[in-house]
Amino acid sequence: MKPKVYTRILKILIAKRKKSKQEAEEALQTIGEIENIIMDTNRKTYEAQETLKEAATNANSALENANQANTLAKNASEGAEKIKMEAELLLKNTSNLIDQADEMQDKVSNTEGKLEDLLQMTGTNVSLINEAKDKVGKAGKVTDETSKKIGELLKDVDKIITE
Repeated sequence: MKPKVYTRILKILIAKRKKSKQEAEEALQTIGEIENIIMDTNRKTYEAQETLKEAATNANSALENANQANTLAKNASEGAEKIKMEAELLLKNTSNLIDQADEMQDKVSNTEGKLEDLLQMTGTNVSLINEAKDKVGKAGKVTDETSKKIGELLKDVDKIITE
């Protein structure tokens, strides 16, 4: 073959290598973005857990207040009405927390989808991606547990309201 042919082949190979390198670097940048999303999701999940703990405490307080109101309602219907209004406000706040937990679950699902796409794009950094996926799974489990606890709280609040 002629030197021009070799030179042309070499240029094509160099261009392909540069393109592959650029695609790999872009994939690695995407991993960083996903890690940020995962960290943000974990932070929001933690915040939701703290808020739900407070909601549980508030729900327990509301239940105690409702029991006292049941006794006092025989003598003072105004006190029972006030507690009912507080329980309705707690129900509204708890519903808002459920909405936030659902949004976090959606973010977790979206993040899992992005992780699957990344696994197909690059064969490198598999251990980093698996670690991120584990964190997303844990966040999803926490969110599911949180949703279950909120459901239980709503049942308790409904009992308070109907009493």
